[in-house]
Amino acid sequence: MGEPGRLHIELLGGFKLQYNGKLITTIDTPRLHQLLAYLLLHRDIQLSRQYVAFKFWPQSTEKQALTNLRNLLYQLKNKLPEASRFLIINTKTIQWNTNTNYTSDVCKVEDAVFQANSTDDIELKVNYLKEGIEAYKGPLLPECYKEWIDKHRQQFQQLYKESLEELINLLESSGNLKEAIQYTKKLIQHDSLNESAWRKLMKLHAQNNNRAEALQAYYNCRDSLQEEFDIDPAPKTEQVHQELLDSCKSRKIAPLVDERTSQAAMTSASRDNHRSPNNDFAQLPSFITETFKHRKESQYSELIFHKWLAVKSVPIIYGIGVGIIIVSILAVIFWPQSPVTVNHVKQISTANEGTSILVTEFKNRTDQADLGLNIRESIIADLTQPELVRVVERAEIENALWRMRRPDSTVITRKIGLEIGSRDGYPIVISGVVSSIGSTYQVSIQIIETATRKVVVHLREPAETKDDIIKATGQLSQRLREELLQSLDNIQQITPLPKLITPSLEALRLRAEAGDYFGQGDFNKAIILAKQAAELDTAFASAYGLLSAAHNNIGSHEKSDHYRRLTNRYANTLSGHQSIEALANDHFKHDQMDSAAYYYELLQEIEPDRSTFQLGEVYMIMGQLEKALQMYRHDLQESPTRIVPHIALIHTARKLGREELADSVMVLMKDRFPGSKSVYINKVANALRFRHLDLADSLATVMVDHSNREIRAWGRFHKLFLSAMHGKLKHTLAQADSLSVDAYRNVGPAGISCYLRMSIAAAFAAKSTDRALPALRAAEPYLWGRENSWGVADLEVLASGYALAGMIGEAERVLIHIDSLRKANDIHSTYGPNVRAVIALQKGRPKEAINHLRTFRSQRYGKFDPLNMWIWAEAHNRLEMPEKAIEGYRNILYSARLGMWYWSFYRGPLWTLAHEQLGYAYLATGNTIEAARHLSTFVELWEEADSDLQPRVAEARKVLARL
Repeated sequence: MGEPGRLHIELLGGFKLQYNGKLITTIDTPRLHQLLAYLLLHRDIQLSRQYVAFKFWPQSTEKQALTNLRNLLYQLKNKLPEASRFLIINTKTIQWNTNTNYTSDVCKVEDAVFQANSTDDIELKVNYLKEGIEAYKGPLLPECYKEWIDKHRQQFQQLYKESLEELINLLESSGNLKEAIQYTKKLIQHDSLNESAWRKLMKLHAQNNNRAEALQAYYNCRDSLQEEFDIDPAPKTEQVHQELLDSCKSRKIAPLVDERTSQAAMTSASRDNHRSPNNDFAQLPSFITETFKHRKESQYSELIFHKWLAVKSVPIIYGIGVGIIIVSILAVIFWPQSPVTVNHVKQISTANEGTSILVTEFKNRTDQADLGLNIRESIIADLTQPELVRVVERAEIENALWRMRRPDSTVITRKIGLEIGSRDGYPIVISGVVSSIGSTYQVSIQIIETATRKVVVHLREPAETKDDIIKATGQLSQRLREELLQSLDNIQQITPLPKLITPSLEALRLRAEAGDYFGQGDFNKAIILAKQAAELDTAFASAYGLLSAAHNNIGSHEKSDHYRRLTNRYANTLSGHQSIEALANDHFKHDQMDSAAYYYELLQEIEPDRSTFQLGEVYMIMGQLEKALQMYRHDLQESPTRIVPHIALIHTARKLGREELADSVMVLMKDRFPGSKSVYINKVANALRFRHLDLADSLATVMVDHSNREIRAWGRFHKLFLSAMHGKLKHTLAQADSLSVDAYRNVGPAGISCYLRMSIAAAFAAKSTDRALPALRAAEPYLWGRENSWGVADLEVLASGYALAGMIGEAERVLIHIDSLRKANDIHSTYGPNVRAVIALQKGRPKEAINHLRTFRSQRYGKFDPLNMWIWAEAHNRLEMPEKAIEGYRNILYSARLGMWYWSFYRGPLWTLAHEQLGYAYLATGNTIEAARHLSTFVELWEEADSDLQPRVAEARKVLARL
C-alpha cells in the first residue's frame, strides 16, 4: 500500500490547496474555503455542528442552518482529496484530524512563533522568527468578510507585527544592521503609519552611518502621515529628526533637501517649458536648497509657482527647467509680505473666469519627439484668456489620477481625460493629433462633450514643412477659440461626483447616488446602491462606510459593525478628509470625546457644509448642551429629510427647558415623517414627561393596533412600561417572558434586550430580584454568540441581572466571556463597570461600587444610563449620604432622552420606585415639602399595585399623614 498523500493548505494572502504537489481547484467556492479555514484554525477542538451552523448562518433558523452545514460538509467530502482521512465527522461534531500528513501556512506561523518564544538561544530564536515572517504572505483569507474571521485575521497580523519587532531588535543588538533595516522596511510595508517603525528605521540608518537615508525615512514618514491624515509626525519622531540634523551640523554635513519633492517640482517645470535640461538639484545655489528645505512642496507646487507669480506680475524666465524655480525663489525673497499658501492657490484656481476644460495629451505620429507636447502647450496658452475658459491644471489632473489609483506619470489619453471630466465635472475635453503624411504634416483637434462622449467639433490644419507647424497651430488655436465661443452655450453641463478614491467610475456614480438617498432618509435604497458600488470595487472604503452608517440607522447593528471593520481595513483608500473622519469615529468609538471633538471640529473647518450631527452627539456626551443644540439645529436646517436631527433636537431642547422649540420641532417631525416609529415613540415619551399617563396609554394602544409590526412591538413595550409604573409587576414579569421571543422576531436582538431590562427593573422594584431569573435564563441563548459591540452590551445587561439577583457566580461567568470577546474583537467595554459596581454592592463594598460607576459615567452615554443612576443612589444610601443619593434618584426622573433609547425601559419600574426613595431621602435631610411631594406621587402611581406591594403604599400613606 502506497504512502498516504500530503496535503498543503495556504490561507494567508489567499486560498491555495495542493495535494502531493499538485494544485487542487475543485474547492472553488468562498463557503468551502471558509469552512476548511474554520476547521483548520480550530483544529484542536471538537466543534459542535450546532455552533458552526450558527457561526456561518446566524440569521437563519437553527434547522435551516444545520441543513446548510450538512450540505456544505457533503460538498467538502466530495471535493477534498482523501476527505475521510483529514475530516472527523459524526452526527453531533466535526473536527480537523491533526494526526494526518498535512502542512499549512497558518500552522507554520503559529509553530514558528511558539518555538521562538520557547528558546533562549538567540540564533535559534532569530531563525524561528524569520521562518514565521516568511510564511506570512498577507491577511488571512482576504476575500472573506465574515465576522468570525476578523479576530483570527487580527491575531495573525499581530503575530506578524510582533515577530518583526522582536526580530529587528535582536538583529540590531547583534550588530546586523543591514538585515535589521530590511525587516524594518517590511514592518513599514505592513503598516505605513506606524511611527515607531519609522523612528526605528531612521535610527538604524544613522547607526549604519547613512544619515541621508535616515533623513529620507523621516521625509517618507512625514509624507505618509500628511497624505493619509493631513497631520504632522509625533513629537518623538520630530525629536529623532532634529537629532539627525544636529548630528549633520556637528559633522559639517550639508543638510539634506527633500529631494523627491524638489525633483517632482523640477520635472513638472521642465515638462511645462518643453526642455529636458540637466536637473541636478545639487547644482542649485545653496540659498535655493535651503529655501526648499523650509518650504514643503505639495501637489500644488506647480500651481503655486505659476499662479502666484501671475498675481504678483513677476516675469517668468523660460528656457531651462530650473528657471521657474529660480524666479519663484526670487519672488519669495523680494515679496516676503505675500506668503504663498495652498489655500491661496485653491482660491485662485477656483476663481474661474469661464468654463473649466481639460486638454489631453496630443498624440504624436511624427518623428519629432516633443512635437505633440509643444503643440498642446501652445494651444493651452492661447485658450487661457480671462474672457474664455479655464484650463484644468496639471496638479488637479494628478489629484484625479490619485483618486483613480493611477500613477502621476499616466498619459492623459482621450479615454482617461473623459473619465476625469466625468468625475470632476469638466463639461469639455479637448484632444488632438499631430501626424506626418508623406513629407507634409497635419494638426487636428477635437472638442468632445463629456456628458455624451460626442465629438462636437473636429478641426484640421495642414502644414507643408516642420517650420510651418507653429503657424498652423496658431491658426488652429484661433479657429478653436471661435468654435468654443459658439459651442459653450450648447454644451451639456455635468455635476461633479464626490472626490472619493476608486478606480471604477461606475462604482463612484453608484456611491454618489447612494449618498443622495442616504441624505433623503431612504436608507434601504442607499444600502442597495452602496453594495453594488462595493461589488465593483471591493476596496471601496467610502462605500463600506456608507453601508455601515445606513445599517446603523435601520437598527442592523451587526451588519453596521461588519461594514465599519471593512471601512477600517481599506482606510488607506480614503481621501484626506475621510481619513480624519475615520480618526474621529475611532476616538468616538473608544469614548475619547476630547479627541473626537477635535477631529470633528477640524472636519467642520475643512467641509463647512458637512453634517454637524456627530459633533452634536459628542457635545451632548461631554455635557455641553448649548453647543449640542446648535449642532443639531444646524443639521436639521441642512438635512430636513433626516429624522435623526429632529429627535436629537427635541430631547436637547427639553433638557435645556426650551419647550416651545421642542414642540415646534415635534410638529415638524409629525408632518414630515407620519409613518415613522420615532414619531410614535416621541409622542409617548412627551406624554410621560408631563405625566399625561392616560394619553401615553392611549398612544401606546394605537401603536399596538398599527399595521407595521415594528411599531406594534414598540407599542407593547410602552404598554408594559406603563403597567410597571403602576406597580403591576407580576403582570410585567409575566408579559416580559411571553413577549420577549415575539420582540426578537419583530425588532431583533434589541427587542429581547428591552424586555430583559424591564424584567430586571421590575424584579428590583418588587424587592424580589430572584423573580428576574426566568427572564434571564430565557434571554441568554438569544444574546450569546453576537460578537459585536451591541452583543457585548446586551451580555453585560445579562450579567447585571444575575448580579442583582444575587447570582454572583453567574454574573462573573458572563463577564469572563465578555472580556474574551472584547479582547478578541477590539470592542470597547461599555456596561462592564456597571456590572462590577452591582457585584461590589452585593458584596457590601459601596465605595468600590461608586468607583466603578464613575468609570462608566466617563464613557459614551454613561451619564444617561438608568441602572447606573440607581446603583449610584443605592451605594450612597448605604454610606448614609442622602444628598448624593437624591442626585441619583432625581436623574432617573429627569434625565435626557426619556423613552428614546431602549435601555430606557429600565425606567418604567424604576420611575415610581425613584419617587418612593426620594421621599424617604428628602425626609432624612429634613426637606419635608419635597418628601411629601414625591411620596404623594408614589402613592398615586401605585394605588392599584399588586397586593404584595400594598404594605409599602400603606407605609407611605402613614408618613404622609404625619407630614
